[in-house]
Amino acid sequence: RRSRKFRHDFNKHIEVLSDLADRGKYMELQDYIRKLSAAKENAYYITTGSMVADAIINRYYVKCRESGIMLKCSGSFPSGIQIETTELCVILSNGLENAWEAACQCSGSREIQVSIGNRKNLIFITIRNPSSKPPVIEGDIIRTSKSDRENHGLGTGNMQEAARRSGGHIKWRYDAQQGDVITKICLKNEKNGNK
Repeated sequence: RRSRKFRHDFNKHIEVLSDLADRGKYMELQDYIRKLSAAKENAYYITTGSMVADAIINRYYVKCRESGIMLKCSGSFPSGIQIETTELCVILSNGLENAWEAACQCSGSREIQVSIGNRKNLIFITIRNPSSKPPVIEGDIIRTSKSDRENHGLGTGNMQEAARRSGGHIKWRYDAQQGDVITKICLKNEKNGNK
């Protein structure tokens, strides 16, 4: 809603900027641009074609920005997505939580990339994030690096189960050259993944 409101007033802002520039009011012009940039930051909203995915990704966009991490998202879900919203929520929220936590432990420039694509009745989601050390991948899950394993490390197992219920799977790999963890998610775009 904030993003739509910002775009609605965009032409009016351009008129004000042009007027200030034409009249040589450069201090006011700089001040207006600063305020406009701040408003744009607050109005930024990632859209993917799924309300559930939008809510989760935008939540992590804000968390990442507050942590000094860049989150980029490309692609979109097909119209009329059939995957259960609860399954998509489990997969995306756990995947982005893990990516964010790993990126927070890294130094320097940090970026999380999310890409969404689809082909025929399949949906592909890739999450790429920096990691300070290689993860321990056991079978089809990542083992938690936290000491309290009884209360942590459930997320990747929950993700894998949700993917299976959606007729798909998740694979993790570590790109040692880049120092990145890559989460590759494949789901069937069908109710319960078994039509």
